[in-house]
Formats: sequence, structure tokens, C-alpha cells
Amino acid sequence: TSVDNAVQSVMDQAGRIDVLVNNAGIACIGPNETMTMAQVQQQFDTNVFGVARMNRAVAPHMRHQKKGLLIHISSGCGRVIIPFLGIYSASKFALEALAESYRYDLSGFGVDSVIVEPGAYPTPVWGKLAQPEVWGQSAQPGDRDRVAEYGEIAEIPAQMGASVLDMFAQPDAPDPKEVGEVVAQLIDMPAPERPLRTVVGRSGPEFADMVNQAAEQAQGELMSMLGLTHLMTGKHA
Repeated sequence: TSVDNAVQSVMDQAGRIDVLVNNAGIACIGPNETMTMAQVQQQFDTNVFGVARMNRAVAPHMRHQKKGLLIHISSGCGRVIIPFLGIYSASKFALEALAESYRYDLSGFGVDSVIVEPGAYPTPVWGKLAQPEVWGQSAQPGDRDRVAEYGEIAEIPAQMGASVLDMFAQPDAPDPKEVGEVVAQLIDMPAPERPLRTVVGRSGPEFADMVNQAAEQAQGELMSMLGLTHLMTGKHA
């Protein structure tokens, strides 16, 4: 309801929607087994279903006006897997597939879909990084045993988090404005020139780039075999 109301409010005031930035995201850190199903569902509801909900609401308006841009803020974790961020990575992997498929669906209508893959940046998401509920007061019988059975492995997520926070405390810490600048550049860029994926940041982006290059080649060959390469860009729209 809130999505429909927000989109209708924009249409009433502006008469059109040119750009949608799907930026909302949440994460939990810890062994996958120690996450409750509610935590798993919450991450997917925000990181994946929320995107589908928003795109479904704005796509008809963009198709009718023969122009629009969907920007999806993914993550380097949407291409490579960092241990103990498994559920988060799974949701971002899903987002990557969803965002790319929107490009194929909508390019013929003049609507573009692109992906931004940031590295680690000092934003509020780190302060809200959820821990497994099995460590809290709401733990069910036997849940704490799951964590205890992981032994020293269960201590690694906290060590990882401390390392990232230490990096953010350095004078040369990455500036999250870089992501906003990339978003602005993509908006200003002519549709035929926009890359499907843009990596930004200093924390592991080269690994995402390696996967992107391999995937682009494989996907291109697949689309060629299917005779659908014209859906990969908006050049024909």
C-alpha cells in the first residue's frame, strides 16, 4: 500500500517517473544455520521482494512514456561470497539476476535497468548489522547449542566486523558519496552507453569485476544462441 501511494503521489505531482533507485538493504552476519527463518525472510523481503514491488509499481508508467531508468544498488557480495554473509549474499545474487532480467524485459520500451556494485562503505547499515537472534533473549531451546557447536568459527564474524570498522576509522576511509556520484553519472549517461554493471569502491571490487567479465561473455553467447541479443541493450528502442 505504501509503495502504491508513494508512486501515485509522484505521478500526481510530477506527471511522470524518470528514475527509480532501489537502494534499501539490510544484512545479518553469522553462520547461515544460526539465522532464524524470520531473519532470512526479512532480508529477502527488503533486498529482493521490495525491489520487485517497487519496479512493478513504476514500470507501467515508464513503459507508457517510452523512457525510464531502474537503478539497483547491489553489492560486491552479489557476485562473490564473503563467509558469514551468506544470506545477504544470496539476496544480492537474486537481486543481480532480477535486475539483469528487467533489462531484457524492458529495453524494447526504452526503459533501462542497471546495477551498481559498491564495496564496503561507512554507512549506517554497518551499525544496524543484525546478529543471529539465537544469541539474544528470544533464543529457542537448542538454538544456543548451534552457535556453541561452531566453536572458534563462531567468533570470526565479530573479528571481520571489527576489521571493517577499523578500516572506516582511517583518514583515507572510502567516501560513500562515491556511490551517489556513480548514480548521478548513470542517470546523465545516454541509454545506449550505460553499462549493465558498475563496480565502485576499493574493498574487493576487482573480484566482482572478474566475475562480471566472465558472466558478460557467457551471457552474450547464450543470448546470441537464443537470437535475443537485441534485448541486451536499448539501442533498438
